Amino acid sequence: MRTSVRNGLIAAAGAVVVAAGVVPLAAGGSGPVPPAATNARYVGPATTSQDRAAIAAAILADLRAGDFAGVRRGFDANMSAQLSTDQLAAGWQQFEAQFGSYRSHGSPSEARDGAFWVVRVPVDMARLPGELRVAFDGQGRIAGLFLLRQGVPLDQAGAPTVQASSITARAAQDALTELARGDFAAVQAGFDPTMNAAVSQDQLRSVWDQLTTDLGSYRSSGAPVVVSMATAVLYDFPLDMAKGAAHLQVAVGPDGRIAGLYLRPGPPTGVFGR
Repeated sequence: MRTSVRNGLIAAAGAVVVAAGVVPLAAGGSGPVPPAATNARYVGPATTSQDRAAIAAAILADLRAGDFAGVRRGFDANMSAQLSTDQLAAGWQQFEAQFGSYRSHGSPSEARDGAFWVVRVPVDMARLPGELRVAFDGQGRIAGLFLLRQGVPLDQAGAPTVQASSITARAAQDALTELARGDFAAVQAGFDPTMNAAVSQDQLRSVWDQLTTDLGSYRSSGAPVVVSMATAVLYDFPLDMAKGAAHLQVAVGPDGRIAGLYLRPGPPTGVFGR
């Protein structure tokens, strides 16, 4: 397990992975293909396996190129209404933040899931293997889009994410309090096994010292931005430092164990690793 310690951040790479929840949209929308579907790769409904595979590959190419308006070509009416260009951009940004930068992808495969055809494209990312899934309805329209880790069963692609609770909130607040007072052993004691093996007390101390050297001593914190993800809840705390703003991200599993931690300059982003 690699550990990133640079520019005032620390995290166990892959400790918090996204499984249906970065860019999940409910399948089963209805309505005509939007008029924007003019790109040759998206023209007409995808009624064959070859058509669906080609569209899924084109969507991945557009995501990589930042052409998020292009990704929306071929969406059914429900998808068009629910998934904006900005939401697509944020989803891809979060996917890269957690899985690493894109390196390559494999051949698409197709499976049936109830009334939908689902094309799965394995994606080799720098930190963890990911997957793009595109669901097509019976008329060949795009009715679902997911960026997630490989291996998630089809029937769990839209599974509910981990929800915030008193257990996760307390664990995140405790980590902040312990970090601020320099009790790095206590912070580490709250780690899950993956984090515990990847991140040492010395690394925690080094990153905290780097932040306070750059931005001055810690003064106070504010209410966190809370984001539910597939395997953890993200608490993104704003930190008031003597010389500027910083934020602490604590990803907590449903059992209250810390699965990821980032410390960076600037205000909260709500996107793990950024």
